[in-house]
Amino acid sequence: MYREFSTGNQGTEAEPSMTTSMHAEDARADASAASSWQPRIESLRRNLPLLCCVWLALVAIGVAGRLWQPTWNVTPMAGVALAAGVLFPQTLVAASVPLAALAIGNLVLPAYGSLAMAAVVYAATAWPVLLGRVVTRGKWLAMLGGALASSLVFFLSTNIAYWLLTDDYPRPRRSPRR
Repeated sequence: MYREFSTGNQGTEAEPSMTTSMHAEDARADASAASSWQPRIESLRRNLPLLCCVWLALVAIGVAGRLWQPTWNVTPMAGVALAAGVLFPQTLVAASVPLAALAIGNLVLPAYGSLAMAAVVYAATAWPVLLGRVVTRGKWLAMLGGALASSLVFFLSTNIAYWLLTDDYPRPRRSPRR
């Protein structure tokens, strides 16, 4: 039973208030708010023609970002790969989105200089797809962390590979043993 503790009716029995049931509904709504987009994703995953359109749209965004990269010095590839990891049920299909965008963009852009460097760039570009699987179960903080981790992994792996595979940076000389 509920007791009303206002100044006029202390200690008397009162009907359960609407605010109590509304608080319970608010708590349930808050608990499911973080995953409110998951049912939409599940329905998208069952619609093959819509998935094909989403695949093409993500690839087009990736290609446009790659072609504008020299001008803006930024590219949406990590975001495209994360979105593909969240939206597509098969990992191989999801990984094909950033890889296709990268391959199409590379038809116009200059070559990497070596097959090893190309492999590092393609692997670092496809890696956020795996993070997209983790982000699917997470909240906004997980999405932000996935985007940051994707960018950092790409930056570190490609810069280290460039340093190791090219002669643009001087290497420290080893001193002879005495």
